[in-house]
Amino acid sequence: GTSATRSHPRVFVYSLPRALPNGVILRDDAQCEKLLFDKIGAINCLFGDEFKVDLTNSLVHDLRNSTLTLHKVDQFSLGRIMYARLLASPWRVFDPKQADLFFVPIWTADTWANSSTCPSALDINILLPFMRD
Repeated sequence: GTSATRSHPRVFVYSLPRALPNGVILRDDAQCEKLLFDKIGAINCLFGDEFKVDLTNSLVHDLRNSTLTLHKVDQFSLGRIMYARLLASPWRVFDPKQADLFFVPIWTADTWANSSTCPSALDINILLPFMRD
């Protein structure tokens, strides 16, 4: 059906290289993909190191004597988390013509301080053919 009758949007995730041919980095987490065979390592790389919170003294009675497991994320983590989740999403589509939304996986934590390390609009536009259709 149309997007008006569906309960969720269909998402097309662009498959982009880690860097442009001129060396400008598009995703600073691509090293995490090399850890696919080390599930814990890949999760910690993408989402931050795991840590536990003791809820023994919780004000919520049902949570007492339990432990909450969280990940140390920072302000630059959202792109990595969204990308990992969308790659495994049942709402991901592989045909851009079926998509309601497009996810463009481009981010770096803090390396775009000057124009020599920031991709230009033309560099990005060349990588996004379905956005021009």
